[in-house]
This record gives sequence, C-alpha cells and structure tokens, in this order.
Amino acid sequence: MHEDASCILLIRRLQAHLEKQLNNDLQKLDLTMSQAGGLAAILEAPDKQLTLKQLEKKMELSQSVTTGILSRIEQKGYVKSYGDPNDRRIKIFSVTPIGEKVCDDARKIIVQTEKQFLSSLAKSEQDDFRILIKKILQSIQY
Repeated sequence: MHEDASCILLIRRLQAHLEKQLNNDLQKLDLTMSQAGGLAAILEAPDKQLTLKQLEKKMELSQSVTTGILSRIEQKGYVKSYGDPNDRRIKIFSVTPIGEKVCDDARKIIVQTEKQFLSSLAKSEQDDFRILIKKILQSIQY
C-alpha cells in the first residue's frame, strides 16, 4: 500500500484483516466475532441480561442484525430468551451456563489474537495505540 494512504483506508484494512482472523480463530467454538460480542455484552450487563433494544444500542447494530445474531446463539444454546413479565412485547436475553463457558473461551482466543496483532509494537507503543484509539472513539461518540 502507498505510504501516504489515508488513515481511514489503513484502519479499514486492519479491521477487515482482524475480523477475518478472529472469525477463523473463533470457528473452533462455532462462534463469529459478532456472536461473541453479543454474549460478552449480555454478560457485562449489571444483571447479566439485556433486552433486544439494549443489545442493539450496545452493539451499535440494527434490530434485524441483532435479532439474527441472537437467534443463532440461542439455537446453539448459548443464550435463552423470555418475555418481560410487565410487557410481553419486550424480549429479554440472558446467557446460559454453556454460553458463559464459550464466552470465556472466546475471550481467551481474542486476547491471544490481539497479542499476535500487536506483537510488532513495543509495550509502550501498544499502550499509546490503545490510548489513541480510545481518544478517537470518544471524539466520535454521539
């Protein structure tokens, strides 16, 4: 790639490569990066459950995409869903014990993949990289 390539194009290339690598690495758990992200989002919630709407917002995905992700991990037995007792139109999702185990295994894979990706950077560069990414993300939050 041309050394004057825009940051946007470089970030896009990095993101595409990282997503491909993670999806390949997570395949042994029968998970995709998006599915692992959904599991993690639910587990990180204060009561370890989220509504469909909350998950859409947390994952920054459309309702149809979020529903597809949840449907697939529910079929695998990693999450369960039930209606809100106060409003049957609201669907709540929680992670099953097997889902928690798979999510923990996925986290280990993600950490290992991140180590591999950042291995060409010194520790201080890795720290700086994280700081810069967070700074950019904070500036674009809406």
